[in-house]
Amino acid sequence: MTLAELKTLMSSLTGIPSVYGYFPKEQNPPYIAYQAETSQTIAADGLVVVQIANVVLTLVTQHRDIPKETQISDLLTTNGVDFGMPDFEFDETEKVHKTTYYFQTID
Repeated sequence: MTLAELKTLMSSLTGIPSVYGYFPKEQNPPYIAYQAETSQTIAADGLVVVQIANVVLTLVTQHRDIPKETQISDLLTTNGVDFGMPDFEFDETEKVHKTTYYFQTID
């Protein structure tokens, strides 16, 4: 999956706005923010052959929302995205719950 395909996939989720990077102004939960944190480039003969991006996708909700987490997990799994166990965190400062998924895309 490429980053462009991930964008299309995230826009298919109903009821959960998503953005690559950050929303331009404060967003009320629930929402999804994702971005490529790091990337690796594989080159051959001076040409880029493959670029692998390490993506961090975070679902932000008021409280832990297992149905929305399942919706995201199912969508990623159905589309062949291999991810491990998500991280779960309650952000005391912002008073929101964050579920974070880690995976790679290949462009």
